[in-house]
Amino acid sequence: MKKLICSILICLSLFCQSIIGATFPHKNKIDLPINVSYNDMMKYLKNFYVMKLSKIDNVNRYMGTTKYSLFEMIGNKNNLTSTTLIIFINPKDQKSTLQNSALLIRFLKNAAPEWDESFNWANESLNTLISEESKFEEIIIGEKVIKMSYYKNNSSFSIVVKHKKIQE
Repeated sequence: MKKLICSILICLSLFCQSIIGATFPHKNKIDLPINVSYNDMMKYLKNFYVMKLSKIDNVNRYMGTTKYSLFEMIGNKNNLTSTTLIIFINPKDQKSTLQNSALLIRFLKNAAPEWDESFNWANESLNTLISEESKFEEIIIGEKVIKMSYYKNNSSFSIVVKHKKIQE
């Protein structure tokens, strides 16, 4: 069952990335680093995710999953070019819902430590679950762009953090 859930999460990750132009490197373009390292992103998350390294077009890709989430980092371990978190909210599983809410908040704190309002933004985004069909939001924090996509039909959030510029 866990393998099935992981497969579904990976497929959803690829789907979300194709919709919002997320983490995969652009052809003939260079994704600029977001000034966050692998170790920065793993702060307080290492107890939840076992990250596996793979390569996409010769670029490092680190990915780990939990029962209802997928966490991905792309780029050099010392200075990532993007990071993504996809969480699923299961109303019948309150423990995992609380865990995923905490993972979302920690993910944002790790990816954009300079963003003082990340906690409030995450809480407002989670409240979207009960108020809207789907939502797509983008916010720029310094040199980073944070894209949030929410899909009510499968109760999932996708949060992608990238540099706001792409070098040609």
